[in-house]
Amino acid sequence: MAIMRVVLASVLLAAAGARPQADEMALLQAMVSPERRGPEERLKRAMETARVKGVPRGISNVVQPMINFANSQYVSYMTMGKQFISGIVDTGSFELVVFGASCVSCGVAAHYNPALSGTFEEGTLTTSQNYGSGETYCYEGFEQVSIGPYPPKRQMFWEVVQAQMPILQQAAFEAIIGVGPAEQPLVQVWREVEYYVKDLTTYYEQAMMAPQQAIDAAEDMIKIAIKLGSELPMLHTWSIPQFSICMGARNGADGIIVWNDTTPFDKPALFTKVPVIGSLQSWSANLTVPALTYPGGGGNATSLGCDGGCEALIDSGTSLLAAPYEVVNKIYDAMDLLEDPCDLDKLPDITFRLGGGEFSLPPSAYMATVEGTPKGRVKALLEKHRPR
Repeated sequence: MAIMRVVLASVLLAAAGARPQADEMALLQAMVSPERRGPEERLKRAMETARVKGVPRGISNVVQPMINFANSQYVSYMTMGKQFISGIVDTGSFELVVFGASCVSCGVAAHYNPALSGTFEEGTLTTSQNYGSGETYCYEGFEQVSIGPYPPKRQMFWEVVQAQMPILQQAAFEAIIGVGPAEQPLVQVWREVEYYVKDLTTYYEQAMMAPQQAIDAAEDMIKIAIKLGSELPMLHTWSIPQFSICMGARNGADGIIVWNDTTPFDKPALFTKVPVIGSLQSWSANLTVPALTYPGGGGNATSLGCDGGCEALIDSGTSLLAAPYEVVNKIYDAMDLLEDPCDLDKLPDITFRLGGGEFSLPPSAYMATVEGTPKGRVKALLEKHRPR
């Protein structure tokens, strides 16, 4: 996932010249280069920019900043009612998930308070959300939501009331803004319907009466599917045809999201086109021939598997590279060959193909140094996932 994320950062950096309006040019320049000011001050500046409304319908290439916190979280902003909410723009999910102020297990992420909003509407559904960093339990709600250039509209969202996500204790975000394929929630819920209907069918095929509990469960799931079909994800709410995400190439640099970005069509030579695979349930691409390759041809290339291709998720909400133990051990083997184990620049690049394009990641994109003795959650994480 992080592989895909860094690829986006390098490929879409060319979109930084996406013809922003004159009053946004200085902001864009600041977002793609590091500043001495801290992320909190930069986020405040970004929030002030968010107050500018009245964007004409059909406008293109509107730049919105994403603030870099410790090279691990890129946070942007939106409004819910009259409350400013910071969130991670996540291409790996598809729903708007907001951490409620009443959530005692949500750490510093707990911010949105429906009691302070005159436009909040309580929903009827509950759900759980699973992410790589943990799980949330949510209630359905509706609110007037605005993001970037798009004016406030009634939007369904999930308010987190309970969470098991350790990252929330130090989170810079207060919401997860899912911008994955808008069809995904309907695909998932109708698959659930199919499961319950098949359960009923097994009884009827044997000329047996189905238990009332099974009948009720199937009916409830069908009602939920029909209800969710009328509650559009954010990309549908504002009819967003395309967008781009760019993380600054320099250490500590901020990023940008470009709403309705037309640059890939206006200047196709600056981009590598990668087909989306699967049934449009996620932004996924076919990854082939991943390998550890030394620049200049020094050393032998080491295959990382993925024979026949792997499905790679383009996930802007993930900041770390997760890989099977076998792959991690091959990187450790390369480290064993270093005279200085801390000289990470001597490590090989990770090279791979996406669609018809060739890409590579330098060691700085998949390896980091930890100073001092790991403690607390970092120590537990390293011990839990120790290779070999």
